[in-house]
Amino acid sequence: MRVFWITAALAFVGCGDGTPSNMTDDAGTENDLSACTATSCPSGSYCDETAGTCLPGCNASSQCGSGGTCDLQAQACMCAAGSHDCAGTCAMDTSIASCGTRCALCPSDPHGTATCDGTSCGITCNASALKCGGACAACPSGATATTCAGTSCVATSCGAGALLCSGTCPSCPTTGVTQTTCSGSSCVATSCQSGYVLCGGACVACAAGQLFCCQETVDAAGDVGTESVLAIDSADAPHVLYRDAANKDLKYAEWGAVGESLGLALDGATPHASYWSRSATTVKYARRTGPGAWTIETVSSSAFAPTGTAIALDAALTPHVAYETLAGLQYASRGASVWTTETVDATYGSLVSLRLRGGVPHLTYGNHTALGGPQLYILRHAFKSGATWTTETASTEYDFGAGNSLALDGSVRPRVTYVKANFGIPRYATYSGTTWQFEDIDANAFVSSTKLTLDATDTPHAVVEEVSTGLLVRYYARGALSWSHQDVAAGMSPSIAVDSANHPCVTYYDPTMKRLRYAH
Repeated sequence: MRVFWITAALAFVGCGDGTPSNMTDDAGTENDLSACTATSCPSGSYCDETAGTCLPGCNASSQCGSGGTCDLQAQACMCAAGSHDCAGTCAMDTSIASCGTRCALCPSDPHGTATCDGTSCGITCNASALKCGGACAACPSGATATTCAGTSCVATSCGAGALLCSGTCPSCPTTGVTQTTCSGSSCVATSCQSGYVLCGGACVACAAGQLFCCQETVDAAGDVGTESVLAIDSADAPHVLYRDAANKDLKYAEWGAVGESLGLALDGATPHASYWSRSATTVKYARRTGPGAWTIETVSSSAFAPTGTAIALDAALTPHVAYETLAGLQYASRGASVWTTETVDATYGSLVSLRLRGGVPHLTYGNHTALGGPQLYILRHAFKSGATWTTETASTEYDFGAGNSLALDGSVRPRVTYVKANFGIPRYATYSGTTWQFEDIDANAFVSSTKLTLDATDTPHAVVEEVSTGLLVRYYARGALSWSHQDVAAGMSPSIAVDSANHPCVTYYDPTMKRLRYAH
């Protein structure tokens, strides 16, 4: 039996001889000494009729709380075995509301049920959870076997249709998929059946001859991608350098730096970038040294390059940067620790493109001074032989504002796309070593910019910003006799590269959603 006391404010009442007849209560009136009976004492007390006094305790079970009985010998309320007093009520030792000697509810668990063994609280985990570190941890769905990793439940094997990835069992894509792998805690496709293309870890249907079936968002944070440069490494992984217009940042994966007028080159999978810092009026060079880590150097502190910089790497992976200044077109090479700069064209040089092959740099750029005014522009070509720069006019029908794009073929001969002045026609120019040949890519198009790349067979691939019917990114490829095209998407400011299978890949800006997109 367990004894508990019920306490209350008591009034002392005298009955019989020996009690002062003049005792008064709080109100100043005399107590009625004949009033002590079995029912006249306050709660929590009983009348000792022999002594005529109200004493703490009980003389009947009706005076005890729920579940209690009065021990008449001890004149005390008692709880039966297996229960205990909780604020005047006998509570069960085995209840989760009063486990053991507790008078409080046992702790709950979102993945289990509270238990009580009569002494202490416990927990029974749900079928989909495992007790790890004293609590129930939810286990990954699709798991056929699990274990604890600290306070987490992790899978050790998975059911059909799922793949064990970082302790989870994600479902794998199946449509058109021939092979999968883990990407973090996700299962992604790595190869597809014929008639499908790999897109964002899945396989999407793509009709024969159709390009750009996969359209992915590279970055949608803010207003990003108004200018971008795309390169594909030897493992066919895309690398994109692009502008964040909202935050005035230059972005590459985890990297941010204020800049515009972008150039990008790859050393294996390591990016090298050139850009113009408007706030500092300097041309910068940056090389990625690790995740989120870049080394940044000043190429020129007196540059004026709002229309572009360009970068290329030589066989020794030395960076070379071309850019515009008020003193003309400049070409800088990095030595052991310093940049050496030389003037290519002292008259003017804007919207420059740079390619380097066999140690020989080639540049194409805009120039207007030769024709005497800012309204007429020419496309110029420059290359270096030994210590001497040679410059020549490639075209006098150049739309200065649309820029140009240069590539070198296997014979180290320039090929250029540009826009024909006053007509908006995209043009393609090739250099034989002595003369230039020209052709219209599409005489019915009206475009505002072009970008060019060559594949392993020297086949030209171009992408343009078509503006005659709204902003449209359009892709062109040259066949044996003519050019064919496919529309990529509504957008602007495209860039292009090809992968190891000579498949074109394009980045562009989606002006409606203000995001950078990647199509392949």
